[in-house]
Amino acid sequence: MYGDIGAREEVDRIYKSVDVDHSGEIDFSEFLAASVDKSALFTDVKLRAAYNSFDRDGCGHLKVNEIKSVLGVGKNISDSVWNDVIKEVDVNGDGEIEFDEFKTIMMGLLDQK
Repeated sequence: MYGDIGAREEVDRIYKSVDVDHSGEIDFSEFLAASVDKSALFTDVKLRAAYNSFDRDGCGHLKVNEIKSVLGVGKNISDSVWNDVIKEVDVNGDGEIEFDEFKTIMMGLLDQK
């Protein structure tokens, strides 16, 4: 029908892209992540709401401590790791993450799919 070898290769490619933890099985969270329409998740309104959930002081810029307070709760992660996160996203090099930088990294996640 589609050519057995080509179809198998395509199934293997899809399976490997969905099996994020490389366990050889697709768990429920991986299935959900693969089946969600990510473009519907990444609207400006939803991205702004996500950004604002990090921006605890409402200043319009995300600082290291704000990122830590959301993502690092209960985790023992060194400050150097958090600083590396900021550097990875901080395009203009001011030590903070503006909305446009946040949006760029989030849209990059969409493009990886």
